[in-house]
This record gives sequence, C-alpha cells and structure tokens, in this order.
Amino acid sequence: MKKNYTSLLAMLALMFAFVSSASAEGSSAAKSRTSESAEGSQAKKPYVICIDPGHQLKGNNQKEPIGPGAAEKKPKVSSGTQGVATKKPEYVLNLEISLKLKKELEKRGYKVVMTRETHKVNLSNKERSDIANNAKADLFIRIHADGDNSPKTAGFSVLYPAQSNKYTKAIYAKSKLASEYIQQEMKSATKAKSRGVVPRSDLTGFNWSKVPVTLIEVGFMSNPDEDKRLSTPAYQDKLVAGISGGVDKYFHK
Repeated sequence: MKKNYTSLLAMLALMFAFVSSASAEGSSAAKSRTSESAEGSQAKKPYVICIDPGHQLKGNNQKEPIGPGAAEKKPKVSSGTQGVATKKPEYVLNLEISLKLKKELEKRGYKVVMTRETHKVNLSNKERSDIANNAKADLFIRIHADGDNSPKTAGFSVLYPAQSNKYTKAIYAKSKLASEYIQQEMKSATKAKSRGVVPRSDLTGFNWSKVPVTLIEVGFMSNPDEDKRLSTPAYQDKLVAGISGGVDKYFHK
C-alpha cells in the first residue's frame, strides 16, 4: 500500500511538472507573439510629413519675432511673387504643387499634414512652423517659387537652416541631409538648372521649427519660360516625383 502510494505521488509530481512547463511555454509564446505584434505595429507606423504651401491670398505685414526670444521682427507673411507670363500669384502655384505632392507622398505610405489647403487663411510663418511642430513631423517641407529683377535668372534651389543659426542647431544636420537628397532627385527628375543647396539663417519659418525642415524654391516666376513651365501639369509631376524621391532617400525607403 505504501509502495503504491509513493508511486502515485511520483506520478502526480511528474504530471504537475509537465503542466507547469507547458503553461510556461504557452505564456512565453503568447508574450513573444504580443511582442512581435507590437514590433510589427511600430514598424508600420508611417512617417509624418508636413507640407507648407508658401504665402496666402493676402499678405500680413504685422510683425513677429524671427525666432524664440528674438528682438528682431519680420512681417508675419509676405504676399509672394507673381508669374510674368501666366500672371498667376505664387500662392496659387505653391498650393497646386503642394496638393500634388500630398497625394504622391500618401500613395507612398506617408502621413501628410498640410498647413493650408485653401488660399483664404491667415497663417504667419511662425504659426506654420507650429503646425509642423505640433504634428511631430518627421520632415517639414515648405514649397515656394522665386522672383528676380532679371528675366533671365532661372533654376530651382533647396534651402535649409544654416549651421551657425542659434535657433536651429538641433535640426541642422537632418535638415541639410534631407535638402541634399531632395535637390539631387529634383535635378534628376526635372533636368532643370539647380542653383544648389543653400543655408539660411534669416527665415522665420526655419527659426521656429523644432523638426527637420527644408524650403524648395521650385523656379523663377520672373523668367517667362520657366514661369509657363512651372504651371504645366507635366512639369509639376516631375517636380513632385523629384521631391518625393528625395524624401524616400532621406527615410531610406
């Protein structure tokens, strides 16, 4: 009887050990699946791009500080330029290109936040940066067009915060890298003259930004040929392809 009792206890102990082991393995597997699911979810989280179509229907000459704590002030938002051939205001061109860029970037899997999608807004350059900052954008893209006294001046340029700028030291390196990639891909896509990647420290929209930022001057509306080309859908598509390609390159996509 005692022998049988001992054998029964041993058998029960073995069964308990087996159940405990299986339970532990199941729990471990469940944790592993949960961890994998979380990692997968995190990996799928899209990068956030904020696009700012420069200017608006009416400029605002009220002043705002050029950067946090700055004594120097500049107009909140200027009126922009206008096409010499098309007579199109810059703010209209900027939004046309920006909306196409939004559509293309979303197609590529990015989450896009716009500072404006209409002309009837009153947004200062600081407020546009605030939108990008509040969205925790991974990249802030500002779309503009250029103007010059000479009708012969042509080409696009990509601007970024200067290294010496005290307001943008934290975002300088990433801003420069993104600008370089965008310039390279725009040149390849458009075959247009590139005026290079240019550092700036005097732009309010840069100085208030807490996220990597770039400003693209897509071309000169003061040049008749370039002005007309900038308004053609085919050329706008090339601009968008180049900018999007640079964004992909920046994020290693």
